[in-house]
Amino acid sequence: MAAAVPEKAKEPPTLTRTQAIEIHNALIKAYTSPDFQQQLREAFEKAGKDERAQAASRQQLCFPIQAPVVTRYGFEPTRAGVFRCSRALETPEMMADPEVKKGNSILKWLVDPDSQKRFPSPEGYERFKPKEERVDEETGAGRYWTVTGGGRKGGIVVRIGQATTSAELARRLASGAVVQQLDLDHGRLHYKKIAGDGPDYGWVSLYSAGKPLLTCVDT
Repeated sequence: MAAAVPEKAKEPPTLTRTQAIEIHNALIKAYTSPDFQQQLREAFEKAGKDERAQAASRQQLCFPIQAPVVTRYGFEPTRAGVFRCSRALETPEMMADPEVKKGNSILKWLVDPDSQKRFPSPEGYERFKPKEERVDEETGAGRYWTVTGGGRKGGIVVRIGQATTSAELARRLASGAVVQQLDLDHGRLHYKKIAGDGPDYGWVSLYSAGKPLLTCVDT
């Protein structure tokens, strides 16, 4: 995330891994909005090659988004609070976690138009890509689904094919996993895993005994 200059040194609140990922997700969601990206590009074009002007423009655009997010985790809604939160997200312990490190990389790429021009999107960005850029409105391919069922059974059953009589994979798709729709046929979802535990690809049922097993997050 874009860090502000601290007003004075202060011991930051302690963040858990889950909290770090929640902060990343909230900021990434805001930064991927077309309006934010357009404003950021225009600000950088106006700043030209002046790095100080670029940093000031980025800070001005990011702070109204960052402040209410960091406040929920014990940081003051000031530029100093944003700076302390960014430091807490980049400790050696946090950066040793693959998901946290991935989130940091995505954030830095999203607030740097020059990096977006020069480098491909970081690993994990696909999950946050705006709906209009990844979903085929005619077929529904590209939509994201979250596994909400199977919590007491170690996840939901994954099969090789569309038919419910096809071979069952050894591993289940864990509750909380996020998957992307490749195909949807008679209540059976062919997916590609985006996040969480379970097989990378397979077919799953949307319902079991009338109860939903997955929820579409692209409504």
